[in-house]
Amino acid sequence: MTRQTILKSSLAAMILAAAPAFAQDQGFYGSIKVFDAYRQLSNMKLTSPRVAGRTQDPKSIRTPNGSLSLSYQYDSLFRAEVEYTLPSSARFVGRWAPFTANDNVLNTRTQRLMLNGYVHWPLAQRISLFGMLGAGLAMTRTSGWQTRPDRAFEHGRNIRAAYAMGVGADVRITSDMHLELGYRWVDLGNISTRPNLFDNRAHARDEQLKGRLREQNVYLGLRKML
Repeated sequence: MTRQTILKSSLAAMILAAAPAFAQDQGFYGSIKVFDAYRQLSNMKLTSPRVAGRTQDPKSIRTPNGSLSLSYQYDSLFRAEVEYTLPSSARFVGRWAPFTANDNVLNTRTQRLMLNGYVHWPLAQRISLFGMLGAGLAMTRTSGWQTRPDRAFEHGRNIRAAYAMGVGADVRITSDMHLELGYRWVDLGNISTRPNLFDNRAHARDEQLKGRLREQNVYLGLRKML
């Protein structure tokens, strides 16, 4: 057998092996995802003319969460999805000079609704890799306090544009069911409380807690044809 014949035979075998991976059924799918939400508040600010620089950055928060979604598989390569992520809470603490002993606590509760698009690259008969991009809306309710809970900021409600990107792997475990393992990064937008309710040194309502909320997920998903 010549080298050219061997190469042709190997190429044909690879094509035949990969061909069944393109046979995902077109139609609607329902899915659930569970994930570890690693939430970060960047550029946390206390908008007060009486403070200098921040002396303590807020720590990132990990919290379990999940989502429900409905998707449509156009062919074996492309899929569109509407996903609702359940509400979850996170608490961030920062300090500013010259009041370095004063905790400024920002409490958040966030949910989101996203439209996601997926592109799949088949690897084997039942396995494919995918990339995803998403856009939608995130709603974050905020509250907080300075030094102690009775020195509170007015509650806020923030509805912001949200963006997501991610990668992962898809395994077809039955004729109508898929298992997914993925990672994604989500920008949830700028958030803030409303002004302070407590009486500060200037006897003014001129203080707010602000920041930009972002999230990273490592998730496990189960997708079933409807």
